[in-house]
Amino acid sequence: MRIVLLIAIPFILGACGILSEPEEKETRAALESRSLVALQECHAKYASGAPAVAVARAQCNNAATNITRPSFSFPDLLDVYLANRLAIAERYQKGQLTLAKANEELAERRSQLIAEEQRRLLASRSAVGQEKAALNAMMADGLKTCARQANSVSCF
Repeated sequence: MRIVLLIAIPFILGACGILSEPEEKETRAALESRSLVALQECHAKYASGAPAVAVARAQCNNAATNITRPSFSFPDLLDVYLANRLAIAERYQKGQLTLAKANEELAERRSQLIAEEQRRLLASRSAVGQEKAALNAMMADGLKTCARQANSVSCF
């Protein structure tokens, strides 16, 4: 189950996005530090790879990972990841999965969630680009009325 830690830490660190304010960076660093300490406590308390404590270990790891929730751009994706971790741990504890298969499934789910996060971030950047283009056009052509609708801006 050490692989779970190796999988969780990049997810925690990579899913946060780029922060611009120093205070936000300090807050994120403090949350990550608290989360890592909690994860270390989980790993000290529950044996790695022991099927009998897989669910308890996953619950502990989920609680530790959830500390960083405020720094996530898309907390719903964190919820899905944590639910996946627990479901996979339950199947492993029941003997329905080997440790290798459990780690493989968790890594696959993590990859899918990272892909979804990237898709959302790109969609968000696209909307911001459309807004900037509309504002630039408005400034070049004189004042116009612009309205934002979902992920686009219409000026007339």
